[in-house]
Amino acid sequence: RVVRVLHQLLQDRGALRVVPQNLADPTAQLDPLPEILAERLLPHRDRATGNDPAASPPLERRRGLFLGRSLDQHAAEEAEASHAAETPHSSGSPRRRPRAARPRRRRTWMVPGRRRGASRRLVVVLLAVTARRARALSQAAAAEMGRRRFLLARHGESEWNREGRIQGTLRSPPLSPAGLEQAHMLGAFLAEHEDIRAVWCSPALRAQRTLQSIQDACAAAGIALPPPRTRDDLSEINLYGWQGRLKSDVQAQEPEGWRQWCDDPAVYRTPNGEAPLPELFERARGNWRALLATEPVDTTLVVAHHGLNRCMLATAVGAGMTAYRDDRFQFENCAVFEVVFTEHNTLASAWRKLYPPPTTCS
Repeated sequence: RVVRVLHQLLQDRGALRVVPQNLADPTAQLDPLPEILAERLLPHRDRATGNDPAASPPLERRRGLFLGRSLDQHAAEEAEASHAAETPHSSGSPRRRPRAARPRRRRTWMVPGRRRGASRRLVVVLLAVTARRARALSQAAAAEMGRRRFLLARHGESEWNREGRIQGTLRSPPLSPAGLEQAHMLGAFLAEHEDIRAVWCSPALRAQRTLQSIQDACAAAGIALPPPRTRDDLSEINLYGWQGRLKSDVQAQEPEGWRQWCDDPAVYRTPNGEAPLPELFERARGNWRALLATEPVDTTLVVAHHGLNRCMLATAVGAGMTAYRDDRFQFENCAVFEVVFTEHNTLASAWRKLYPPPTTCS
C-alpha cells in the first residue's frame, strides 16, 4: 500500500520508468515505478552485460539514463546509434565507435562495483521512511479521534467580587454590570471560535447568569448551545464562617487563620476542624470522573468558579494541593482554560489558557 501511494504521488510528476519487482529475477514481471528510482535502480545494459546498446530494445536503452546525463544528450546518442546501425561499414558489419571514444557518464550517486547493492539499500531506506511517516500519521489520527476537550470558564465579576466580599458556596450574589459585559464578550468569542457540544454549570446565580449571557451571544450568532447540566459539586470552595464577610474584616479579626490560609491553604483548618481545600480537591476529582464518564463529545463547556477551576486544572494534570497558589492556574473573571484528554487516559495530555487571548506589546 505504501509503494502504491508513493508511486501515485510521483506518477503525477510525469515520466515513469519500469523496474523488476524482484531485482534478483531478471525475468520478473515489470511494474511502473517513478523515474527518480528507475534511474538509480537500472544500470545501462552494455555496462552490465556487454551487449550492444544500439541492438538493445528501447526499454533496455532507457535504463541507461542517469542523473549525470541530460535527456538531450541521451536523445542525441540514440539518434547517432540508430544512424550507425543503418550505415554499412566497409567490412559489411555495422559501424561501431571504439570504446575509448564513447562519452564517459558520471555516476556520482553510487559506489563503483556496488550498483545493485546500493540500489536495494536505496529502496529499503525510501520505503522505511515512507512507512514510518504513514505510521506516525495514523497514530496522530487515532489520537485525534479519541480526543476530548473541556473548557473551564469562570463566571463574570459579581457584586461581591467588586466589594471584596467572600462568596464561597453562597448562591445569591448577582453579576455586576462589568460582569455582564465580560460574559457577553466571552459568549461572542466562543460563538466565533468553538463548537460546543455539551454544557455543565454550577448552581450559583453568578455562574448561571454568566451562562445565560453566553447563550444569548451564541444565539445572536445563530448558534444554539445544548441544554446545560447543573451539578452541585461545581460550586465554589466552602469557607464556612468566612462566607459573606469582607476579606478585610476577616484579616483584621482572625489574623492567624487568614495568614495560614494565604501561606499554606492545604493545611488550614477552620475553628471547627473543617478542611476547605482538601474537600474542594476531592470534589474536583469527582467532577472529572463524572465528566469523563459521560458520552464522549469533542468540546464541553464548564462554567464554574475561581477556586474550583484551579483545583480542576491541578487535578487534571496530576498536581497536588500545593499548586492551588500556582500563578499559572489563576482564573480572572470569565477566563477560560482548555484541558484536553485522550482516550483511556485519566490525566490530561495538554492544557492552556484559551481566553482572554494573550496580548503582545510592541
